Amino acid sequence: MKRVFGILFFLVISLCHAQATNTDEMLAPLDSALSRRDVYMHRKELRLDKLRHSIRYTRDGDRRLALYEKMYEEYYTYRFDSAMSYAKREYALAVSLKAPRYMTLALLHRALLLATSGYYSEAEHLFESVDTTRMDRQLWFTYYWTGLWIYSYWSGYSQGNDFVTIYDNKRNEYIQRCLVYADKGSALWCYLYAELVYYKDHDVKTSLRYYRLAERRAPKASRTYASATYGLARCYKELGQMQRYEYWSVRSAISDQLCPLKENLSLQELAMHLFQKDERNAERASRYLYFSLDDAQFYHNKLRILGISEKLPGITAVYERQLDHSKQVRTRQNYLLGILVVVLLYTLVVILRQNNKLNRKERQVSRQNDLLKQMNQQLTQANNRREKYMRLFMDLCALYIGKLNNYQKLVVRKIKAHQEGELVQRANSTKLADNEAIEFYSRFDKAFLELFPSFVEQFNALLRDGKKVEVSNKGGLTTELRIYALVRLGVGESVEIATLLFYSPQTIYNYRTAMRKRAINPDTFEDDVRALHG
Repeated sequence: MKRVFGILFFLVISLCHAQATNTDEMLAPLDSALSRRDVYMHRKELRLDKLRHSIRYTRDGDRRLALYEKMYEEYYTYRFDSAMSYAKREYALAVSLKAPRYMTLALLHRALLLATSGYYSEAEHLFESVDTTRMDRQLWFTYYWTGLWIYSYWSGYSQGNDFVTIYDNKRNEYIQRCLVYADKGSALWCYLYAELVYYKDHDVKTSLRYYRLAERRAPKASRTYASATYGLARCYKELGQMQRYEYWSVRSAISDQLCPLKENLSLQELAMHLFQKDERNAERASRYLYFSLDDAQFYHNKLRILGISEKLPGITAVYERQLDHSKQVRTRQNYLLGILVVVLLYTLVVILRQNNKLNRKERQVSRQNDLLKQMNQQLTQANNRREKYMRLFMDLCALYIGKLNNYQKLVVRKIKAHQEGELVQRANSTKLADNEAIEFYSRFDKAFLELFPSFVEQFNALLRDGKKVEVSNKGGLTTELRIYALVRLGVGESVEIATLLFYSPQTIYNYRTAMRKRAINPDTFEDDVRALHG
């Protein structure tokens, strides 16, 4: 039984963790967009600065009217006071220039802004005062668009009272009239048609199809996209498809940030949904509502500020309780952590001591290994030297054995031929001795330089500047170098050297004496030569 309970508990914890992870992943793009609010606002302000600059240096009246209209459009969903200011400037300039089209636009703008701020009766009065006798197609669309939003805002404010049906009907009527003047098939037309079907016929599935068409055809950083995705979220919520509701609410809230739209509703409604779904979302819901409140204050929408202010306390109270609970849990965790730290410190001290012992042993083993490596290298080098010495010795022995054999055959042949006189003459010939010496020197030089390839350079390093030994024959040695080559090989006596090189002992002695005088350190010169490593 305990095992079954443990498995169930583990599954519940895993499910909760998976749900929290899914929520975080879904909201990650929105959190990223919210973190860049200042960037989007800076871009918006740059556009506004360019328009202000154009207005400042424009003297043409019609051009100024067009720029006032553009400034209103930029400010309409961004900042109420500024939008109203430019609508009034537009109206005043239109009156002075007798431009009825811009007079009508300015009045419609002011009426729409009044409705946005909750002045519904004043908005309706101004809206109904507009002269509709001379209006083009675009003006008619703006006129009906204004009526649509006046009664849409009024309907939203009047939910629960007896007048809401009147405002709903008027809103639906103006949506129908807008559709006549909108470009059929455009993103805006699809959005308006979806709104009409939703509000008038309450055909949610048809509304979904047209909201999707509007969402696909509208730029993501546009009010049409934000409104269409808001409509999609609302439809999916009614169908009970909450994951899709959350998805499209997030898309709508992101679009509000990209525009940026300060007159928005998606983020506020998403915050309340997350809180109602799970009170553990209180922190995020509170943060989203504060963003919405900041937008409402920036826009100066008193109704939005009031609505958000009514919702915040309940969420904040839950969040504060969660914080208090988290603090208590954190305090207990800190106590446990303190105990664990003490245990870990003790364990660490023990481990460090053991590691020090192991390190000392490792260093000893490493030193012994290094000594063994050095000994192995020395033995290897010694073996290589022995092999080379042996090869040099065998080469010279083979040479002279061969020569002795040849000379022996020559003696036998001459004696048999009774040519003793010629044999004596050949034996007394100096040319023969010279040839033998030259061949010996060549063999010796080649073998020695193979054994000690850098001998000449190292030997000259022991001599003073200007006293170096110059070698004219590449790959060969001079007489001085051959003498000290034999010294390096361990032949120290001048008599032995003289015998090997076919010189008298006195000649060898003279060479050695002269060379010591050329050395940097004459007293230790020959010892230095013996120490050369090749």
